[in-house]
Amino acid sequence: MRTLLLLLTVLTFTGFSQSKKQKVQLIDAETNAPIADAIFLFNNGNKPKISDESGFATFRMDSYDIITISHIQYGNNIVSYEKNAPDQIKLKKKSYNLGSLDFNLIDKTTNSIDPKDIWNEISVFQNSAMYKSDINQFYIDINNKLKEKSYFNKLGEEFSYLITFSIDTEGNIENLLVNDREPKNEDEKLIKEMVLSLDNWSPAFQNEKKYSQNFYFKIENKIRELEDEILSPYPQGGIDTFYQYISQNMVYPPAARRMGIQGRVYVAFVIDTNGKAINHRVLRGIGAGCDEEAIRVLQSSPYWIPGQKDDKPTKVEITIPLVFTLN
Repeated sequence: MRTLLLLLTVLTFTGFSQSKKQKVQLIDAETNAPIADAIFLFNNGNKPKISDESGFATFRMDSYDIITISHIQYGNNIVSYEKNAPDQIKLKKKSYNLGSLDFNLIDKTTNSIDPKDIWNEISVFQNSAMYKSDINQFYIDINNKLKEKSYFNKLGEEFSYLITFSIDTEGNIENLLVNDREPKNEDEKLIKEMVLSLDNWSPAFQNEKKYSQNFYFKIENKIRELEDEILSPYPQGGIDTFYQYISQNMVYPPAARRMGIQGRVYVAFVIDTNGKAINHRVLRGIGAGCDEEAIRVLQSSPYWIPGQKDDKPTKVEITIPLVFTLN
């Protein structure tokens, strides 16, 4: 199960409580180049600020307030401080996760990929680079390419390929690597050829300016051994009743609401032989209290009908997404 995981860098600066004017410069952590057009969002209700061409932004904050610094090239970064912000804040460029496609599940004769089942990290970012008009079409086109005879028959039986690339300011694919290197064998070259053929991208925007953006995704094929059939657990009253309970009892965390954070939290948990949900853990979260709220509401959810193996109740681990959406 895949999830959304926003990259949040927390920087804490110590000092005494005092409200004062702050001036900081954003710079790239690798090149030390100034970062322009970053948006500063304040949890105290102050108007957003935007860094200038030299990377500077000036603002006034009370002690212990929080800033979310947002930039399409650098993701969302949370900064907190007690007295004085530093003269410079260094940000690392972010690579956005486009998820993972399971080659083992692709059927050559059917339209086997449901894009809604593939988690990606750009769905919650506005003005991201986009494939055609919908990122879901990217998965559909990859699925169709993999089903083509020239690709399907030549790829190895078991593999895991990590594909990284950038979309430049003109929407072109650049810096494409397979497993962090230039393709060497035939399979890797076929993967690169396939991805480069999916070239109908539009560039990312930040403050109405075009920016390049980094991405990565996986194409995997794992040979699976047949297992004894297990009947999956099921919510008492049905899945609709379960999600109705979730929607009625889940509380949107105030911090996430203030910062405009939304997306999916993927939680794994075990349904024991009595139908009780136990051992909850977040696989991928979005922070700002949403992960904790997802755990809370699931821990208090009604009992399930336990899974069965050989007509006997058995423990089964399942994973579900909980969606946090600002209306």
